Amino acid sequence: MRHGIGTITWTYDPLISRNAYFNLAKLGAVAAEYHADYYGTMNDGVNAGGPTDRVLVRWELASQQVRRVLHEGAAATPDGAVIALAVGRDGRSVVRPVLGLGARDARRLLVGIPKDAEALRVSDPDLAAQWRPALRDVLGGLMAAGGHVTGFTRDGQYVVERPAEQPVGRPAERPAERSAATASAAPAADPERKDRA
Repeated sequence: MRHGIGTITWTYDPLISRNAYFNLAKLGAVAAEYHADYYGTMNDGVNAGGPTDRVLVRWELASQQVRRVLHEGAAATPDGAVIALAVGRDGRSVVRPVLGLGARDARRLLVGIPKDAEALRVSDPDLAAQWRPALRDVLGGLMAAGGHVTGFTRDGQYVVERPAEQPVGRPAERPAERSAATASAAPAADPERKDRA
């Protein structure tokens, strides 16, 4: 901050629990965007030719979030949160039906990931490969629909808050789209959106 830098951004693999914990729980960075296959195919020892999904984080050095995390530490698993994605007993992903069983009105969701996805890639590559689309669908889907990642628990779960005004299962409208929708039936194009396949 003495050098005039107030915000630092970077990406990390959202399946790597230790990175999620360090970035979100220890540093207090904010998960800003989920990008599917951000770097394309990378045939290195880490990515092994699989999709390179990444979360873009913003570290606002003078923010209340950073001060809170530095003083209070990692978030505990919040009361009343509904599990949207969990690690099954066999290590497989368990996608919960977030639209049913009382979750329709749930504002706070938990998205679990394997304790060690890198070890899983070595010990069970097929199972590890199943986790990528599961996390993309759940965490990526929640973030695309306006959900905000508010923390990462010690036991390996993203905490996601849905906007109060947004019904479950309906994507959040951007301000430009909302004003255009009231002016005409055709949705407005978002000039800032860039598809990242």
